[in-house]
Amino acid sequence: MESAASMLERDGQAELTRKRRPWRAKVFLNGAGVWLQSQAPLYVRNILFCQGWGLEDLLGRLNSLVFFWPGTEDGPNIYGKRHLESASWDGSVAILRTSTAALFGANGSLCPLLCRFNSGSPRYSKGQASPRGPNTFVPIEEFEGTSSDVAELTFPGRVVLPNDTEVRVTANGNWELFLL
Repeated sequence: MESAASMLERDGQAELTRKRRPWRAKVFLNGAGVWLQSQAPLYVRNILFCQGWGLEDLLGRLNSLVFFWPGTEDGPNIYGKRHLESASWDGSVAILRTSTAALFGANGSLCPLLCRFNSGSPRYSKGQASPRGPNTFVPIEEFEGTSSDVAELTFPGRVVLPNDTEVRVTANGNWELFLL
């Protein structure tokens, strides 16, 4: 799997890596069209930028990562479920499932980064805007909290999916082996 930035760069659209996508965008890789989801839920007025960051910095970081939501055998956590239920999807959505251990094993040289919240959908909490900055994603060894505090697991650039990755193309469909 590739980050949005990687796909945009390969398609000659690198300038879009630091711009907000209010609608989904199509990139072409090896002759095939791939849709990038919109960033419509990213409301700037809900963000408190930290440590000199601005919107372009946040977008560049979000687009540079491959995202996974923690979950259970049944599916992703609440953030992932909300994303899948979003009205911004047009058509069917495929859900991939793999174990964290297998994902880490297949990507041993990459440093996983963790986030406590849905980084692309900032909301006010207790009257405060959501902070976004260089510490939005932290290396796994620096994360202060438990696994239940993790909202997003990310990797920079590209990720190798384990051979036992499964896919489900409907919300309640059967899991099948994802043929890579």
